[in-house]
Order: sequence, then C-alpha cells, then structure tokens
Amino acid sequence: PRSSHQLSLAFEAFVARFPSNVYFSIGIHPWKAASPEAQQLLDESGAFAHTAVESFRSLLQHPRVVLMGEIGLDKLCDAPFEMQLLLLEQQLLLAADLRKPLILHVVKAMDEVLALHRRFSSQIPTWIIHGFRGNAQQAQQYLRHGFHLSFGPHHHPAALQATPPHRRFFETD
Repeated sequence: PRSSHQLSLAFEAFVARFPSNVYFSIGIHPWKAASPEAQQLLDESGAFAHTAVESFRSLLQHPRVVLMGEIGLDKLCDAPFEMQLLLLEQQLLLAADLRKPLILHVVKAMDEVLALHRRFSSQIPTWIIHGFRGNAQQAQQYLRHGFHLSFGPHHHPAALQATPPHRRFFETD
C-alpha cells in the first residue's frame, strides 16, 4: 500500500488535471467492501488501521474534497453486509471528526442508515442520499430526519414532489 504522502502526491496530480471549479468526494463504496484493498484498511479489531486513517484524513482535508462519499450500505450487492457496515461506521467516525458532509449509497438499508444517523447526525452536518429511488413516504421519512435527496433519471415523481427544492439535488450518473 502507498504511504499517506505518496497517496497525497498522486491525488494532487489527479486533481491538477481538472479546472479549479471541479470538486471531489472520497470514500469507499459499499460494492468495494469485500475488495482486497478495502480489507487491508481494517485492523484485526475491525477499525481502520492507523495508516488508513491518516491516508483518508489527508485526502479528505484537501481543499477540493468537499464530501465524503459515495459511502453506504447495499443489501443487494455481493459484498458481505457486515463488512459494509464495518467500513461505513469507520468512515462515519472520520467524517464526524472532520465534520465532512456525506453522500450515501443506500439500497434496502434505510433502517440501518437511520440508526447510524441518530448516532452521528450531531457531528456530521449534511447527509445526502445518492440516486434516491424510493417512494414519497420513504422520502418524507428521510426528510423528517434532516436528509437531502439526490435524484437521477430513475426516480418516483411523487418522491421528487415531496422533497422541498432546498433539500434536493439532481445527478447525471
């Protein structure tokens, strides 16, 4: 694995390829939770290894990294749910420490995400659900808890209507 310094240099070179008005997010997607790279980040207790924390912290503190994400939980993907949950909790601890807003991938895991929100919402300013495809009732439940919703081309029109303009985003992916 690369050192924190090597990773920062590589990221700096990557960022330099884009105009200064392009911003980034960094996180481990739940689909990658079972990857060898993700497994290397955790120590035997299930916490982020010290080097992983320092690498993540370094990248998240870059001035053009404005969000942590896309992180989350997906009960329909192949990665073991418990591993997804471990990685998500570790990322939430870091986001809370840095007070970074989140962009979340959530599939069939609303209850778990709401429980995590109750634990971390006072320390993490903004929670955005990426690619929200739920119905109006689910949208209202997230909105009652302070979430923002991001809509792509495959959304329920009633959910979009239920979401106030200041709490919605639109996405192209």
